[in-house]
Amino acid sequence: MKITDIKATPSLCPENRNWSLLRIDTDEGISGFGEWVGAPVSELRNQLVGKDPWNVNEIHHDTLWRMQGRGAGVETALWDLKEKAVGEPMHRVLGGKLRDCIRMYCDCHAGAFWT
Repeated sequence: MKITDIKATPSLCPENRNWSLLRIDTDEGISGFGEWVGAPVSELRNQLVGKDPWNVNEIHHDTLWRMQGRGAGVETALWDLKEKAVGEPMHRVLGGKLRDCIRMYCDCHAGAFWT
C-alpha cells in the first residue's frame, strides 16, 4: 500500500478557521482521517506521497517531528488507514481491549462553549 494523495478540508466554523479535516488516500482505495491545524498540506503531500502508511515510525522519524504538533493528526490518519485495511477496530489493532467503557472527553478548542 502506498500513499497517493493528501487533502485538507477546512472547517466551516468561524471559531476554528485554522482547523481542517485531513484525508490521506492510498492506492488501494482506503482513506484515513485525522485533524490538521494551520499550514497548507502541500509540503506534507510532497513528503508523504509514495510512502507506505504501515511504516508509521519511519514516517514520524523522517517527517512528522518537524511539524511542531501537527504530526498527531497525520499519525491518527495513518492508524485509521491501518484499522480499515485489516478490517478490525482500533483497539484490536493496538493490541486488544482493556476496558468495557471509558469516560467521554470533549475539548472546545478554547472558546466555542456551545460545542
